[in-house]
Amino acid sequence: MLKSKQTAETASSEEASHGTELPYFDLIIAIPSNAGADKYRKQRATLRQTWMQYVDKDGRCTLCKSRRRVKIVFVVAETGNATAREAEAAEHGDLAVLVGIRSDTYKGICSKVMPTMRYIVEHYSFGLFAKADSDTFIFMDRLLLWAEYERLFWSETN
Repeated sequence: MLKSKQTAETASSEEASHGTELPYFDLIIAIPSNAGADKYRKQRATLRQTWMQYVDKDGRCTLCKSRRRVKIVFVVAETGNATAREAEAAEHGDLAVLVGIRSDTYKGICSKVMPTMRYIVEHYSFGLFAKADSDTFIFMDRLLLWAEYERLFWSETN
């Protein structure tokens, strides 16, 4: 589970940190979710089986073969069954728990925005940040190609 210290991945030294010890990704996508309800675990599973399947374990888009690295993180509060959260996090490596946040309701989603951004900044170095919802479908290949075309990524060669 991604909590106070990042343990899920380490980037290669060439791409890694852009001057920090945090893993570097060209694009981070945060998706607020609910840790407790089975309905939300099913939503996360559906996303992993649909558009997220095109991002490999190294964060590369398998459709467009972009050299850019993407990290997708489901962000949840400390609610529900901790054992189930830990098992899902261990299996997929994409679940971040907002320590101290105890509300995971739709009405409370606004209270998770700032802690989500804080979590991302504290655990990753990145070029672009996006927030998506669990009912969003992202054409990753098109998004990455468009961002390249628009020169939105920061790099020494861009």
